[in-house]
Amino acid sequence: MTPEVFNDLHQNLEANSQSDTIKTETVNLSDQLIIQNLINAGTLLSDLQEWYRTTNNIDPMIQNIFSSNSENPENIYQDEKYWICVLMAVVQGRIETTRHLLSFYPIEKAPVLKSIK
Repeated sequence: MTPEVFNDLHQNLEANSQSDTIKTETVNLSDQLIIQNLINAGTLLSDLQEWYRTTNNIDPMIQNIFSSNSENPENIYQDEKYWICVLMAVVQGRIETTRHLLSFYPIEKAPVLKSIK
């Protein structure tokens, strides 16, 4: 790719991204419309995940589960708190934490989890 083509593409992308993100809106939008705009922009989910991360730190919960099941870690998936942590990790967008937790669940019981691990 020549520098001219790259620069043209870059300028085109920059112009398109500015026109997509800078939109004039009336101030008196209803709450529902504001929420819908946030959902469409993808910011609401990331804001919710960040809020959930900061207000509900699951790391101490995970440590508790592992310390209370240290004698029998292969059955950790039978603990109700384990599943709460899995769900909270998913909601928080903590993919690696979710994968780590699910690695303690026997694949033969749920073959669909193979793709997640």
